[in-house]
Amino acid sequence: MADYLAKLPYKANKQTTDAALVARGKAVHESNCQFCHADTGNNAAFTKTLLDGQWSTYLHATLEDYYAGRNKNVPVEMANQMKNLKPLFGDDVLLALAQYYASDKTGGDSGGDGGSDPTVLPLAPSQLTATPVDNSKINLGWKDNSGNETGFRVARRDAGDSAWVTIAELASNAQAYADSTVVMGAAYEYRVSAFNNKGSAASGVVSAVLQTVLQYGQAEYQRQGCASCHGVDGKGGFTNLPMTKYTSSQMTALTRIIHDTMPPGNPGACQNGCASAIASYITEVLTPNANGGGGGEQACVGSPPSGVRSLRLLTRQEYQNTVNDLLGLQLDLLHKLPEENRVDGFDNNAAQNQITSLRMEAFLGQAEQLAAQAVLQSWNKLLPCTQQDAVCGRQFIQAFGKRAFRRPLATAEADAFAVNFSGMAFRDAVEKTVMGMLMSPNFLYRSELGEVQADGTYKLTSHEVASSLSYLFWGSMPDAALMQAADQNALETPQQRISQASRLLADPRSRQQVGNFVGQWLLKTNPYALPPKDGSVYPAYTDQVKLAMSQELIHFFNYVAFDSTQTFRELYEADYVTANETLAAFYHLSGVTGNSFSRVPVTDGSRHGILTLGAVLARYANSNESHPFKRGRFFFERVLCHDLPEPANMGVVEAPDPDPNMTTRERFAFHSNSGASCFSCHQYLDGPGFNFEKYDGAGQFRQLENGSLVNAFGILRGMETYTPTEQLNVNDLAHLSQLVADSPTAAQCLAKQYYRYTTGRRETSADSCALDSYIKTYKDNGYNLQTMLLGIVNAPNFTLRRAQ
Repeated sequence: MADYLAKLPYKANKQTTDAALVARGKAVHESNCQFCHADTGNNAAFTKTLLDGQWSTYLHATLEDYYAGRNKNVPVEMANQMKNLKPLFGDDVLLALAQYYASDKTGGDSGGDGGSDPTVLPLAPSQLTATPVDNSKINLGWKDNSGNETGFRVARRDAGDSAWVTIAELASNAQAYADSTVVMGAAYEYRVSAFNNKGSAASGVVSAVLQTVLQYGQAEYQRQGCASCHGVDGKGGFTNLPMTKYTSSQMTALTRIIHDTMPPGNPGACQNGCASAIASYITEVLTPNANGGGGGEQACVGSPPSGVRSLRLLTRQEYQNTVNDLLGLQLDLLHKLPEENRVDGFDNNAAQNQITSLRMEAFLGQAEQLAAQAVLQSWNKLLPCTQQDAVCGRQFIQAFGKRAFRRPLATAEADAFAVNFSGMAFRDAVEKTVMGMLMSPNFLYRSELGEVQADGTYKLTSHEVASSLSYLFWGSMPDAALMQAADQNALETPQQRISQASRLLADPRSRQQVGNFVGQWLLKTNPYALPPKDGSVYPAYTDQVKLAMSQELIHFFNYVAFDSTQTFRELYEADYVTANETLAAFYHLSGVTGNSFSRVPVTDGSRHGILTLGAVLARYANSNESHPFKRGRFFFERVLCHDLPEPANMGVVEAPDPDPNMTTRERFAFHSNSGASCFSCHQYLDGPGFNFEKYDGAGQFRQLENGSLVNAFGILRGMETYTPTEQLNVNDLAHLSQLVADSPTAAQCLAKQYYRYTTGRRETSADSCALDSYIKTYKDNGYNLQTMLLGIVNAPNFTLRRAQ
């Protein structure tokens, strides 16, 4: 019999496959199998096993044996992949895989036999399936029962909603679609309709439910073998490599590590949604659990929110940035608006900056001018439609209003503006609407009111969170991507907020905004507001030098935070400056040409970070001399966050007539020794103030003053403890800078200043838990500046407020 059969010509029997199963099998192959069985299973280079074109029944039986453990030849990696296939994709997933490998992928199944007459209604698709893949997309598959459809419409609705939304239109003969616009934790319903000129016929409805980020992350942490190596609790397991060192501010880096290198035996097996979900599970569950619940937004659960509900008036800089982005203009408006009331050096204090009659008059004047200018210069950018009628007017109100108010307009708000489009010319109506919106409190104020929760706290809406992120990192309104995230309620989790914050921080616009913070932290004013000097004393201190100093302040901090080590330490240990030709010449550095700023090495030890920046030195000095007391107070209050009281005898003690033969130190020492009331403060500020004395009132380095060697020695008291018994002998500013680089008090002061800037207020006792948790995250990450900048968005209570 064997000889007889062997002589017969071989003729393969044609396989028949189910289109819906093939589509599902394709999705599972691409998400779970393709990294070993490359392409469509037709590439055996890695596994030496060809799957494509194998007989379906054979493949199905073999896969079932592997899944049940009846075949001991299955590779370990494949066994790990297969053990969760049925729980994730359903009991028929192995049949779907077998059908996919057995199918004809050159042309696919030919579809139904419903005829090709376009005047006949097409038959409805059948066997519709919806399969989640990587918890980040849903693969749809169906059987095409017609031969006369023009195409297919894929419709989706949120589970429980009655309104269907078409998400795709596909060509004829299509039998699969991947929906990648889904959100983790959501439930959806789908239907597919075949259509032609006669009409359409819809399939039945199928449902798909996606796990939440943390649910999926927990499942994948087990399935990918993370728990086997690092322990169920993430504390290290047998590898002694703990995952609990990662915090939510390191989400992006951790996701990339998982995506690119994990698991070690099969890098790339955990991609996209899998990688980000595992990273979320580690940073939001395992790390807080390992640290007793500390860190992250869960750290202060049960404590009242530290911030109160508020409306924050746009600063002049925020107003300028916002109207330029909103109207498509490029205007300088800073000097056309009243200055802010500064608190702790910052211009955005919510309580101290409200609408006054002076501000109202300025905003009204600007609204009139800006509306007229926008209609004249940015007409095509303003209008979402071309026809000039009431319908277009309504579309404009909703689109422009959403951007101006940074949230969708309520129906009543849109109706009120729609009145403008009846009874006047269309262009005039647009101008009047723009002006009205620019004068609205919904534009002038950033809302942090939130919505009341069951526990009586108020949680910021997704659009309020979007505004908080955008104004923090860009100083302007949210862009389209951030508004879309808010629309989709995709700013709820720490991972989602960090993802958006990282995107915003990576944009070049963030550097100017970070510079705005740095200037106000160090200078207590706009970074471009350096004081004038006496030209007869400091002739080299020109307007060009002033501008370059301001730019250096911003460039230097951003270079460290974005382009170098990102560490607090480098801010005070840098053996270089960032300078252009003008500033390099002022610093007596050679080899620099042009207006561009670059890293310039300093080999003589005259410059070493923030304390030697020209802007800092010039800001805290008089017009004709250095000023040790101003510099000492700057050091204690801005660098260490030790608040000194205002002197009780201000104006009582008069300085002696200047002696041109005395040094600045000798003249200022008189005041320090004028009485016990002076010494109570000067015991702290004199020492570090005198450490600055090798730098004159314009910021240039000097060794001599009035023919005498400069004495820059000083006793530093209370650096860490703010008590006079803590004393250090400090030789000069280079020595002081090194002490600051090593100081946890100084490192944490920077984070505290950023916290004040972010919240728009000085901290109170109610902030203790939130501030401590935020600083702990920063500390645990080695005082990394990116962690400081990003971690604030997941600090406890970032999205919560209390009534009063």
